Amino acid sequence: MGSLEFLDMTTNKLFTIGYEGKSIEVFIEELLEKNICVLVDVRLTPLSRKPGFAKRRLATELAKHNIEYLHFPALGNPKDNRNNFRATRSGSAAMKFRRLMRRDSDDVLYEIANMSKRKKIALMCFEHDAMCCHRTVVAELVAEKDAVIEVVAV
Repeated sequence: MGSLEFLDMTTNKLFTIGYEGKSIEVFIEELLEKNICVLVDVRLTPLSRKPGFAKRRLATELAKHNIEYLHFPALGNPKDNRNNFRATRSGSAAMKFRRLMRRDSDDVLYEIANMSKRKKIALMCFEHDAMCCHRTVVAELVAEKDAVIEVVAV
C-alpha cells in the first residue's frame, strides 16, 4: 500500500494522497481505509492517461463508495512551475507556488480548513512522494488558516 500523509487532530483531519503507481481500485481502497468523505483534486487540469483518474471517471468511481469529489483548479500548480518541484521551504518552485496561493487562493484554502472540521478530506494529486508535490504546500497553507490544524506526515 502507498502512504498517506495527514493532519491528525481530534476534530480536524486533512490527508494528502498521490495516485502515481496505483490502480483506481487500490487508490479508492486507501481512501476507504482512512474513512475519507471528500476527495479534493488539486490538479490544475484534472486529466490523466492513467485509467480512472480523469475528472469524470474519478468522480463516478468515488461516488460508488460515497466519497464526494471536488476539483479546485485554483489550487493547481502552474505547468511552468512543476519541474524539479520539492515542497521544501527553500525550494524555489515551492516558494513561487506559496506566493501564488497566498495571493490568489485564500477563499478556497479557508473553505477546505472549515470543511475539514466536519468531514475527513484528502487532497489529491499525481506524485507518490508528497515532498515532490505541491499538495504538501496546499496542506500547509490550509493549516495556516486554522490554528487547530497541524501538518503531520505518516
